[in-house]
Amino acid sequence: GSPRSAPRGCLVTQTLPTLASLIADSPTLRLRSAVAETLRARLPFLAVETMAGKLDVADVVAKKLVRAPGLMIAATRVGPREPAVGGRDEAIVELSVYVVAEDTVEVVGGIKRRLDRDQVGYAILDGLISLVLDDGFARWGLDDIGAPEDVEAQPFLALRAMLEGVAFYVVTWRQALILSRPMPEIAWNGSPP
Repeated sequence: GSPRSAPRGCLVTQTLPTLASLIADSPTLRLRSAVAETLRARLPFLAVETMAGKLDVADVVAKKLVRAPGLMIAATRVGPREPAVGGRDEAIVELSVYVVAEDTVEVVGGIKRRLDRDQVGYAILDGLISLVLDDGFARWGLDDIGAPEDVEAQPFLALRAMLEGVAFYVVTWRQALILSRPMPEIAWNGSPP
């Protein structure tokens, strides 16, 4: 792409990225996609979707964003690691996997058994925690990623969701991504604007 204009008073020492190149090179999007693909392969009985940010339960209930049982994966916070470890630029990405569960019936050997949404939800929640705590698995097929940190899980309640027969849970953690490309370097002519 062609260089874009820089802020007044500065000289760009490399070509500024395009929107397409930022999307293609986004470590956050790459991580979110890798988590979704890995969980889809490991848990094929769950619907797995990605989403842009934190969950609004009312939207999930009203719009059926994912079928139950299902997972919605979001990068809910991204920031630089301060200070950088070993001289490498790293981003810390906070990930949230929202679990959607509802009452269901399981048929085993011709016998029907009712499963309460809490049973389904906590079983999925416990399974997710085990996967995230498995350091080899939770690298999501990526080489430039640290181990999960600050893993926690919790249910969250919404009256409307409960009345609709749906339960929600969330597993959150943080992971460091080693950045292969720093932000464009800018040399200021004088003082920054």
